[in-house]
Amino acid sequence: MKKGTKRALFAAAGCIAAGVVLFGIGAAAGGNGQFEVHHGRLRFPWYGVSNLPGLGFLEDSLEELGDAIEDGAEGGWLDLPFWSSASTWIGEEAEDGEKIFDGDFGDTVIWDGALPCDLEVELGIHALEIVEGEGDTISLEGHNVSRIQCYVKDGALRLRDVGRKKEVFKNGERKLVLTVPEGAAWETAELSAGLGNISADRLEAGEVSLESDLGSIEIGELNAGWLEADTDLGSILVEEFDGKDVCATSDLGSVELSGSVSGNVTASTDMGSILMTLAEEEDDFNYEIKTDMGNITVGDRDYSGLDREKTVENGSDRKMKLESSMGSIEILWKSR
Repeated sequence: MKKGTKRALFAAAGCIAAGVVLFGIGAAAGGNGQFEVHHGRLRFPWYGVSNLPGLGFLEDSLEELGDAIEDGAEGGWLDLPFWSSASTWIGEEAEDGEKIFDGDFGDTVIWDGALPCDLEVELGIHALEIVEGEGDTISLEGHNVSRIQCYVKDGALRLRDVGRKKEVFKNGERKLVLTVPEGAAWETAELSAGLGNISADRLEAGEVSLESDLGSIEIGELNAGWLEADTDLGSILVEEFDGKDVCATSDLGSVELSGSVSGNVTASTDMGSILMTLAEEEDDFNYEIKTDMGNITVGDRDYSGLDREKTVENGSDRKMKLESSMGSIEILWKSR
């Protein structure tokens, strides 16, 4: 997991913890308070805790939040930064000698030799749309951009979110449009979304890797010999897939895929969700199924249960391996 994502997760955990404490305070006070969002901060009505029955111990916990809490706010309000002290994204190191884009711009990507054969996108806090255009031109347009690099190196087109301490919450959206040749077929395509989102109407590659930390990735039509979709707390959506092998992993996020798989399927989740709607038949696969406390359904069959393992042999040379700890996996069939 990238450094920026780790900081975001810690910040989210801090906000959740503070929210739980404040929820208890609000409930004890009768639940009449409301919160406001003002300049990237959450403001809660502050009643104090020392005089609330059974909640005096919370004062020490609140004091431990340190700079995240401003006591005695005007009007009896308690101010909490919405993103706490981790309000910045720690990006990757910039590539020496390559241009860094900021603000609004439009630029053509220059390379020597043949067209790039690989696509590598690693974004932290931007929204990227990948579109196809005429000819062999590759171009990038940006609006309200903060430190982006786009260049060709070692046969790969690389789009990267670089730099230090970039504000996560800022007025206006950071938007990018990457235009690639129509019908582009990459040898490998690696798309990674930290806190932002990536979208494409069409993507084709021999091997595709989609990684979402807290962001989202949405692909309309995806053709790939091999697909890996991995999300932490984010989401991945593939509307129409046509390929061979699929490996989907979800920690606390969601993966949704619809289409045709001619090879094997592997799906694993901790506390997230995975949904696949496939054009094949249930008997086209053998199954290895394992659940700890999670839920797994294949068509009309429910394999959920506590510490349950199930093997289903259909005499096929293709396999589905499904494993859920506390999350859910659902395999549906388009024919039904």
